[in-house]
Amino acid sequence: MKNGSLKKLGLTIFLAGFLSISAEAQLQEIDILNTPVDISKDFADYNNTFYFADELVDFDPKSGRGTIKYLRHEYQSRQAFKNMLMRLSSGGGQ
Repeated sequence: MKNGSLKKLGLTIFLAGFLSISAEAQLQEIDILNTPVDISKDFADYNNTFYFADELVDFDPKSGRGTIKYLRHEYQSRQAFKNMLMRLSSGGGQ
């Protein structure tokens, strides 16, 4: 009778400890409301086309409206010995 109670007590303590450890795990890579957006992955993707502002073509200071000229860029790779370099090249993309 005493051994059965000790086994139940031991199992209860083990389960309580196990559940408390798993309850402290962090939630990562989950879209939760008001979570900051990590945009760093977009800059590491070599398939993306990047648009950089080149010049201010027209601007009306009274209305705050204007036209901006953008240039299209894409990543290109260069290799030298054991080094692979990525650089943005203008005029790329579709």
